Amino acid sequence: MILKKDKKEEINIKKVNEVIDLSNILLKISIVILIIVGAYAGLKLLSFISIMPFISKFLTIISPLFIGLIIAWLFDPIVSKLQKKGLRRAIGTTVVYVLFIGIIFIVLYSIIPLLSDQLTDFAKSIPGIISTVEGWIDKFFQNFANVEGFDVDGTKLQIMSKIQEFGTNMAQSLPEITVNIVGSFFSIMGTFLIGLIIGFYFLVGF
Repeated sequence: MILKKDKKEEINIKKVNEVIDLSNILLKISIVILIIVGAYAGLKLLSFISIMPFISKFLTIISPLFIGLIIAWLFDPIVSKLQKKGLRRAIGTTVVYVLFIGIIFIVLYSIIPLLSDQLTDFAKSIPGIISTVEGWIDKFFQNFANVEGFDVDGTKLQIMSKIQEFGTNMAQSLPEITVNIVGSFFSIMGTFLIGLIIGFYFLVGF
């Protein structure tokens, strides 16, 4: 009888452990669901009270500070090693910054002309791409030339006109897109430059 009771107790303990494990899993899942629902509800509330534009502007304003902190954190080990070798921290920071800015300049100097050439080649290739697509469409509709009740010429003409309109709009909007990209690039570079200046002072004062 005692053995039977021990077996029953062992079985009950196993079941209790299983229930506890299952409860922990369900609790974790519930916490994750609550976090997701809470985040979604918070975003909805922020968008409802129109605070998102303010947050976006605030993050844009303080972004150079974060950039400066990250740069200082990344370069601090190098500057510290130079300082241990007897170089003043300000001079070590200047040396690291000169090398870093030089690398950025070399990368930009090699990438920007390449991107410019790619955009120019793309603009020049638009008419050829449209002509190729029109040739494919013309061959495709030749298969339906003998189908009764289907206006092949009219349908093909409509599709051709849409493609030509798209190509014309693309060629006309390409300079505007290029200007917007260049403007965004210089805006990002301006923010990054301010971050570099802030990071310099942080790094000297570490």
